[in-house]
Amino acid sequence: MRCIKCGAEIPDDSKFCSNCGEIIDGNIENIGDTRNINYENAKNEPNGLSVTSLILGIASFVCIIINIYLALLCSILAIVFGAIGRKKGAKGIGTAGMVTGIVATGINVVIIFLAFIMVFYAFGAVTGI
Repeated sequence: MRCIKCGAEIPDDSKFCSNCGEIIDGNIENIGDTRNINYENAKNEPNGLSVTSLILGIASFVCIIINIYLALLCSILAIVFGAIGRKKGAKGIGTAGMVTGIVATGINVVIIFLAFIMVFYAFGAVTGI
């Protein structure tokens, strides 16, 4: 039979699902008809990598004020963890983490680029070049 929570195949005499821990009565009539259950929702639960991705994406915006290079590192890690988390099934939070990471990376790159332009402009003004 199949678990009604996650859809994993489990032995008929099981007391609980070995995949998700759902308590199983063992009596198929008490469990209900599992043929029409949408198991995709069980696969779309957040996992640790996706949550970490979202946290790093948000932290990268905060780190822009503190340290631009730390912010860039956080945003790149948010993209990587979000991509891995999406592959493991947490599409919603993984996507949110990736998007925040991508936006923060773009902002960080623009700030670093503008800082280099300002440094070269200041160097040219000082040296007369």
